[in-house]
Amino acid sequence: GQYCSTFKQIGNLRRGIDDVDNVDIDIVWMASKVAEVRTIDSLMRVLRDRLVLSCARLSRKEKYRVWRLQWYETGIGRYWKRWMRKTMKNKTIEDDRRNLQLTRAALKREMERLGQVQQ
Repeated sequence: GQYCSTFKQIGNLRRGIDDVDNVDIDIVWMASKVAEVRTIDSLMRVLRDRLVLSCARLSRKEKYRVWRLQWYETGIGRYWKRWMRKTMKNKTIEDDRRNLQLTRAALKREMERLGQVQQ
């Protein structure tokens, strides 16, 4: 009841406004849309920057895990290195392989998100 009568009053007032006021309203509407687009653009830039940093961090982590896995799998003392790691840290080479796969999956997912943001 009350809302309908308020909207009718607003509609009646709008009909009585001359063309100059309509232009002012259009300018205000356009300015609000420009502000909205700028806000969305800045949020997308922040999201893109965070995704770029996350992808860079995951890429470094992936390279380190590959290097570490190769270090434990090759060389003269590879059995000794594996035994020491199992004894000291209670981790095996299979843990390293699994962590490498998880890091690669996370990097792939972040790259997909980054691609969606940049479109």
